[in-house]
Amino acid sequence: MTGAKEEMSPRDILSEPLVGWRAWHVVYENSLPVLVSWSLNTAWPARRKLEAACEQHGPRPHRDHDCGIHAFKSRDDALAYAGCLPYEGLSFVRAMEGRACAAVGRVSLWGRVVAHRGGYRAQFAYPYELFLIDGDQGIARDLARRYAVEVSAEPGRLAA
Repeated sequence: MTGAKEEMSPRDILSEPLVGWRAWHVVYENSLPVLVSWSLNTAWPARRKLEAACEQHGPRPHRDHDCGIHAFKSRDDALAYAGCLPYEGLSFVRAMEGRACAAVGRVSLWGRVVAHRGGYRAQFAYPYELFLIDGDQGIARDLARRYAVEVSAEPGRLAA
C-alpha cells in the first residue's frame, strides 16, 4: 500500500451481512453453470465467499478508490446496469462453453463495506438469491444446487 495508512472505524467492518443487488452472467464450465461478474472476468466460487482483490489496497475496499465487490442498493439499478453493458467483449465469458442466461439477485456483503451513491463496495460477498433472465428451470435447479441458494426462473418471483 502506498501513501498514508487509511484509518478504519468500527462501523466500516460488518460482522452481519448487508444485502445489495447485482447482475451476473450465467455461463457453463465443465457442463456446470457458473456465475460470472457482469463487467469483469470474475467467476464466483460455489459454496464459499468471494473476496475482493485490489493491487493497491488488498482485499479491503478503500474509500477513495473503486475497489471492492460492487452491489447496488436497488433491484432496478442492477437491472438497468445489466441492460446497458454487453457481454460479448468479456474474454472470460467467451472462453467458457457458452453463456446460458443472465441473473439478477440479492447478494450478501460483509467485512469492510464502503457505502457510496447508489450502492456498496465490500470485502466479502456471496449470492443470497437469484432470478434468471431468459433462463429455464433446469439452469435454476443446477445453480441452486451448486451455490446452495434460492434460484427462480419465473419473473414474478423476483423480490422487490
